[in-house]
Amino acid sequence: MKDNFIEFNINRFNYIKSKELPNLDFLTPIIRRRLNKHDKAILYLLNKTVGETTKNIIFSSQTGELERLLKIIEQYSTEQEVSPNTFSGSVHNYPVGFFIINNKKSIPYNAVSAGDNSISAGILATICDKYKDTVFCYCDIFNDEIFAFAISVNKFKIGKKYRLLLKNNSIKNDSFENYIKLFSEEISKLNSDIFTIERVKNA
Repeated sequence: MKDNFIEFNINRFNYIKSKELPNLDFLTPIIRRRLNKHDKAILYLLNKTVGETTKNIIFSSQTGELERLLKIIEQYSTEQEVSPNTFSGSVHNYPVGFFIINNKKSIPYNAVSAGDNSISAGILATICDKYKDTVFCYCDIFNDEIFAFAISVNKFKIGKKYRLLLKNNSIKNDSFENYIKLFSEEISKLNSDIFTIERVKNA
C-alpha cells in the first residue's frame, strides 16, 4: 500500500441474481442431489472464476446456510440429536471446502461474515490478501432469490484496473447491485464505510 490506496486488477467476474440456478452440468447428478441451492450457486461461480493461477479463495455471506441451520434446529427439537452430515454442511465455509475437495485443489480458503457489511469486509480482505491471485465469492439467498458474485483479483496487472482508497465515507452505496454495476463498468465508483473503490480509466 502507498499513498493510502491499493491498486488491483480483476480479470474474471461472474454473478447470479435470479431465483433460478444456471446450468450445472459440470456437476454429476449424485453431487447435485447432495447440495442445496446455496451450495450450487457458489460451486457454479467458483467453477467459472477460479483459474490455474488462483492461490487463495475468500468466501463471504451474511446468512450462510440458513436452510440447513433450520433443519438442525428442527431435528434437535424433535429428536434431541443432530445428523453429523447435516451439521458439517451447515458450517459457513462448507461450499468452498467442498469445491476444494471435489476439484482436488490444494489452495487455502477463508470465510468472512460481517452482517450487512459482509460483501465489503470480504472485498477488503481479498484486496489486502498476501497472495497475488485471490478469488472472492459472495452468496446469500433472500426470499428464494440468489444474490451472488465472484471476482478474480490479481496483482499481475491483468484485466480491469481498480483502486481502493481507505477513507471514511458518510454516504455509502455498497449494495449488492452496485458491486455488480461497478464490476460491469456501469458505474465508476463505490463507497463503503471505510473505503472507496474506483475504476481506473484508460487502464
